[in-house]
Amino acid sequence: MTVILDPPPALGLLDLPEDVFRVVLSRRFLPPSALVEVACVSKASAAVALPELFTNLLIPSIATLPLIHSTLKAHPEHAQHVRSLTASRYLALSYRLDTHEPAIQKCRPYPDSPIISLDDAVAHLGPEQPFLDQLPMPWLVRIAQLCPHLSIVDWSYMDEFNAMCAYLTLGLGPLADILRERRGRFHCRSWPLTCVLVKDRCVTPEDYQSGNVRFEHDVYFVDSVDWGRRQVDVTDFGCSRASIGKDFCLVPFRRLVPLDEQASWSIGHALLRNSANKFDLINSGRWITSSWLKSKDNLWHNAGLAHGEDRVFDFSQAPTLVKGKITLGLPMIDLLDLLPDSFCALTHQHCTELIFDGADPGIAAATPDADKRPVIVTMIRILSTIANRPLEFVTALRFTSAYFVDESTAGSFMHVLAQGAPNLEQLDVLNTPCPPDYVLYHADALVRRYRFPGKLLQKLSVSTYVPDPADHVPSPTLSSPSGWKLAETHMPRSPPVRCLTTLELELTGPGVDSIDSRTAAKVAIHPDILRQLTSLTLQSVQLYLPPPHLAHPHSPSFMPLAHIDTRPYVPLTHAFTLPNLTQLNVTSNALPQNHIMPPKQRTSAAAATAATTATPGSPAMSKPTTPATVLPALCLGTDLMPDATDDLDDDSEMLATINALTAKRARARAQKAAAVLAKLNDRRAANERASRVEERVRREVGETDKMLAVVQESMAKLAESGARRT
Repeated sequence: MTVILDPPPALGLLDLPEDVFRVVLSRRFLPPSALVEVACVSKASAAVALPELFTNLLIPSIATLPLIHSTLKAHPEHAQHVRSLTASRYLALSYRLDTHEPAIQKCRPYPDSPIISLDDAVAHLGPEQPFLDQLPMPWLVRIAQLCPHLSIVDWSYMDEFNAMCAYLTLGLGPLADILRERRGRFHCRSWPLTCVLVKDRCVTPEDYQSGNVRFEHDVYFVDSVDWGRRQVDVTDFGCSRASIGKDFCLVPFRRLVPLDEQASWSIGHALLRNSANKFDLINSGRWITSSWLKSKDNLWHNAGLAHGEDRVFDFSQAPTLVKGKITLGLPMIDLLDLLPDSFCALTHQHCTELIFDGADPGIAAATPDADKRPVIVTMIRILSTIANRPLEFVTALRFTSAYFVDESTAGSFMHVLAQGAPNLEQLDVLNTPCPPDYVLYHADALVRRYRFPGKLLQKLSVSTYVPDPADHVPSPTLSSPSGWKLAETHMPRSPPVRCLTTLELELTGPGVDSIDSRTAAKVAIHPDILRQLTSLTLQSVQLYLPPPHLAHPHSPSFMPLAHIDTRPYVPLTHAFTLPNLTQLNVTSNALPQNHIMPPKQRTSAAAATAATTATPGSPAMSKPTTPATVLPALCLGTDLMPDATDDLDDDSEMLATINALTAKRARARAQKAAAVLAKLNDRRAANERASRVEERVRREVGETDKMLAVVQESMAKLAESGARRT
C-alpha cells in the first residue's frame, strides 16, 4: 500500500525560529520599507525588526532633527540600538540662517576669521535666541546623549552644493567630545571641519630636475576625523578660496584632538586637488592659507593652530604617515610622475585614485570648435601614452570636465582607457559635449573585457553638459543620430563577464531645466546589467530594453536607439524585477509620460513577473511577487501608449528571450532557496521530535512522581502504625 503524504506547508518568514529570524533581519537582506512591514505584523516581529530599523538612522533634513530627538526620548529602548546617523544628500537644502547671520558674523575673533565658538555666539546673542534650535550640531549632541552606543556621524553623502552653509559645523566641539570618548568617527567629505599643519612642497618641472626644492609648512583642511583609528582625512581643496572667513566655520584642531594625543595620529585619506597648480596660486597670491603662516596671530585666528604646539604632518614621511589613499588632481596625465614625488608618496601604494580637472564646462561649450579642436587633439594624444605604459595601480578615474570627449574621440578615449588602465573599477566621465548613449556604447570596451590579468569595471558615471539656451550657445545632441558611426569594440570571444553594479547617467548644466520627458536623453541597456545593478541614478536620462536580437550575452552593453532598426523597447512596465537594486535616484523627466499603470494592471503585472522568475515546484517562489519588490517603470523607459494594442502580440517573443536569459539564474536561486528551506524544515522537524521526546519524558516523570508520592504515603502509614504498637 502506497501512502501519499501531503507536501509540507510553505515556510514563511515569520515561521522561522527567533534566532534565525533575527539573523535574517540583521544581515540587511530586507530593505527598510520591508522591515517596517515586518514590524507592523505582530509584537514578536516588531521586537526583532525595530532594533534593526533604529541601528542606522537617516537624517532627511535639518528640520527633522527635533522629531528624531523627540522620538528617541519617548522610546529609550530604541535609542539603545542606534549606532550611526547618516545625513541625506539634501540635508541642508532648506537650511537658512539669513536673519541671524549678521549677528553671528560679529562673534568671530576678527572679521575674516573662520574660527567661531558656539559659546561665544550664545554669550553675544543670548541663550534665548531661536537660532540655537536651527543649528544641527546642538540637536546632534542631544541625540548622542540619548543614544549611548552612537559612534558614527556620516555626512559624506551630502551634496557639496547643499553643504555651502557656513554654520553647519557650529557647535561641533561638544559632539566631538562624545565621539572621542566612544572612539567614534565623524565623516563630512564635503565641507572642512578644522585645519592641521602640514609640511609639503610644490614642485615644478624645472625644480624637479634641479632637485633643490625643500619641504615647507602649509595649512590643509580636515573633513573627517576617526578617533578609533586616530586618523584624519586632509585636503587642499579650498586653500585657494578667497572667502574662507565667510564661508567656513572651523574648530581648532586641539579642540577635537588634545595636544598630548596628536603625536600618535596619522593621515587616513588625502585629497590633493590643487597640487599641480599650487606653485602658480602661491605666486599670484591666491593660495590664501599661505598668508596665515606669516605671523603667529594670523595662524591662530584663522586656523586655530600654533607653531611648536600643534602636530605637523610631514609629507616627507608619506610612506608611514599616510595609512590610506591619496587622491590626486591632475590637469594633464604627464604630471603623474611628478606629483607623487613632490610629497614622497608611493605611487603604486597610495595614488590609486586620480582626478583630472579640466576647463569650466560653460567656457568650453562657449569656445568655438575651431579653437577647441587643437586642444582636443592634444589631450587625446597625451592620454594615449598610457596605452604603452599601463597604469596598473589606478582603480578610479574621474574626469570632471571631459570637454575633449565628443563624437570623434569617444571611441579612441574608451579604447585607450581599456588598454592603459587594466584594473580600473570606477570611471566618471563628466560634463561631456557628447550624447550619453554614444559614450556608453564605446564604454563597452571597459564593461566587457577580460577579467584577467586585470579587473572589471564596477562603477560608471557619465554626464553631458547642457548650456543655458539664453546664452545662445549651441546645445549638444542628447541622442546620437543614426549617421554617427559606431566603432568596433573588439570584445573577447569567450563568454563575457559584466560586473557593473553602479550606474549614474545625468544631464548637467543650466539648460537641464528646459528638458522634459520627451526631450530627455535615451539609451538602450542590456538586461543582464539591469539585473545586477545595486545603485542606479538617472537625471534626465531614460533607459530602454533592447529587442531580443540585442539581448544575447555577446550583445553590446549599451546601444543608441537610432542604431536599432526594430522597435527599441520592450513594454515591461511594472513587470521587470531588479533583485539587487538597493538605491534608486530618478528625476521626473527621466520618466516617460505614460509610465503610470492602474492598480489592477500593476497587480497582474507583478504576478506575471513572479511567474516568469520562479521555478515550478519551488516553495520559495510559490507566492506572487508583491508590487513592493518590483521596480516600477522609473528606469525602464517603456513608451507603450494606451492605444498601442497592435504591438502586444510581439511581446511574447521578447519576453521569451529575456526569460530564457534569466532561466539559469532563476533555477540557481530556486535551488538555493529550496536548500535553505530544506535545512529549515529539517531543523523544524528536529525541534518537533525533541519536543515530543521532552513531552514523553515529562509525562514519565509525572507518573514517577505520583508513584513516589504513593510510596511515601505508605511508608508514613507504616511508621505511624509501628509507633502505635510501640
